[in-house]
Amino acid sequence: MLNHNPTPTPGGRQARRMQKTEERETKLMEEDKTRTSNRNELNLIREWYYYNSCVRKKYLQVISKLPEAELTKDRGVSFPSILDIFTHVLDAYRWWFLYVYTDKVHERKRLRDTGLRLDEIKEEEHKIDSFVKKFLQKLSTKDLEKAVVWHEVDPKGKRWTIKITMRDMLWQLVGEELQHRGELNALLWQIDIDPPITEWVDFWTVGKEK
Repeated sequence: MLNHNPTPTPGGRQARRMQKTEERETKLMEEDKTRTSNRNELNLIREWYYYNSCVRKKYLQVISKLPEAELTKDRGVSFPSILDIFTHVLDAYRWWFLYVYTDKVHERKRLRDTGLRLDEIKEEEHKIDSFVKKFLQKLSTKDLEKAVVWHEVDPKGKRWTIKITMRDMLWQLVGEELQHRGELNALLWQIDIDPPITEWVDFWTVGKEK
């Protein structure tokens, strides 16, 4: 279970490291915010992942300002608290990219319910986000048709082989994050906090010449 003590402020060295990381990511996001004219499916997937990455960080900034009691309160939704929902999204990326894709689901380690502090969750978000970005850059269009195969064992000991395409794995996570972001929107509105809603069109057009 999560530690319900007030979230500690990171030490000076750690705080400076996190600040530098955030500044570097912000710079990279602005540099990367260009859309290729080659709008094939892979590039569209990359755009969606980039969009979700940027918007996710906005939500992390908002929930980081919530009191501990609001952040960890059980609200009776898909996962108990606002922090649980955000952490579950990170777990979803870790599940598919670190465990399913490598057929190591038996080694799965969740972030949720491990008592991580908010600053530690920020670091985990940075790690999986960086991993996914590098993963996508290495893909070719042909890779979308490749099979992702993994094995699971049911409670009776029967071993199952499951197979999907890389395409389906990547799109699965786009939908997963959007679903839970809508859930976060509703929960934030319920406590009179404006969520950082960023529409797709606004994200790609704001700040550009008309």
